[in-house]
Amino acid sequence: MEEYLDSKNSIRNKFRRNTQFHPIIFADFIKNSLVESKSLKSFKERLGGSNVRARKAHDYYGWMSKEGKLGACRGAIYRSKDYMKIPLEKRSGKKLRGEQYSSHHVHIEHSVPVSIILEYFWQHKDILLEMDEQKKLHKTFLSISVCTALTKEKEKSCIKTGLIKKHPEFENGKILTNSLTDIHPFKRYDFSRGLKIHEVINGKEICPESFTLKDHVNLMAEAGFYNWDTILSLSKTPA
Repeated sequence: MEEYLDSKNSIRNKFRRNTQFHPIIFADFIKNSLVESKSLKSFKERLGGSNVRARKAHDYYGWMSKEGKLGACRGAIYRSKDYMKIPLEKRSGKKLRGEQYSSHHVHIEHSVPVSIILEYFWQHKDILLEMDEQKKLHKTFLSISVCTALTKEKEKSCIKTGLIKKHPEFENGKILTNSLTDIHPFKRYDFSRGLKIHEVINGKEICPESFTLKDHVNLMAEAGFYNWDTILSLSKTPA
């Protein structure tokens, strides 16, 4: 919890600086991309290879394993038990080539893959581009953005067969539940081999069968600083 609170303070300070991936600038970029793109393919092309702009928007909150002040997944709300056993000073998100990852290497797993988030945006762009677009785009993007800190060793083995880039409750951007908030973000994962995930807002263990995006939204609201109005109040970037 202390580590997460430190990351919150770092992010609050970032809100006061104009950077390319500031939430206000990113919301405006997404809005323009939806308006100007003619197809899902062109929309994703605007986001860059591997949807890098959306991934950078996650990195902004410390939802990343790469090196940096918020690296090694310091801002992650969701963390596996194995990840939390690694002392912070020993965690490494450095990518290796030709070397074997150690038990101290960590990874951020997009529990709802980034490509699926973008497909959802494209499918529902008419609704998302209604009045007060930036606020709605920001809120919707974060409401689907569930990112989990894992060890590198568990990165692949925790995902169910056939779901590496898929989610069982999404299909081509359409939801297969009654509403977006009914989606179970951790349903891609295989918990049968001892995987345990906790959220750091209250420290509770996640039950993958009952935890939904509604619970995720409530946790972010409890944390406070993901809120659009809070970001505006701390920001020098005009909305």
